[in-house]
Formats: sequence, structure tokens, C-alpha cells
Amino acid sequence: MRFLYIDERTLAVFYKSIFLFLYNTIAEYQQQLYSGKTTCLIATEHYLKKIESSKNLNAFVEVYVEESIERAKFLDEKRNNGQACGKLH
Repeated sequence: MRFLYIDERTLAVFYKSIFLFLYNTIAEYQQQLYSGKTTCLIATEHYLKKIESSKNLNAFVEVYVEESIERAKFLDEKRNNGQACGKLH
């Protein structure tokens, strides 16, 4: 696992520009997951697109697109099989 440093200002700008666009709160995201209105894959693909469109911020050194998509599919499959995944999945 790799960690990278993102300064607070860049993170705040990035967070405001992407998170509030699809879900207003974590609770709203959870509600949409439980009701079937969204999936981890939909959310992941949305945020990957937002990261790509915000490249000029230089907020990320590396983005693991394939790994993110595979993980989202895995979590959606677990949810569909009735297995507990966690609060954000």
C-alpha cells in the first residue's frame, strides 16, 4: 500500500469539487446504496471521472483506476449476496 501527501488546501478544493456533486452526505450515499439507487461501481466511476477532470489541481500522484473498479465490483457483489461490507459499501 502506498501513501501520498496532499496539502490541506488542495484537498479542501478537491473535496468540495467532487464529493458534494453526487452525494450531499455520507448518510445520503448509504441510503442510496441500501435502496439500490446506486452502487459502489457507479460511485467509483463517477469519482474517477472527477479526478480525471481535475488533473490541473495535481492533487493525486497516482490513481489506481483498474484496482478501484475491481474493488467496487467486488463490494457490489458482496452486497448483492447479502454479506456485510461496511458503512461506506
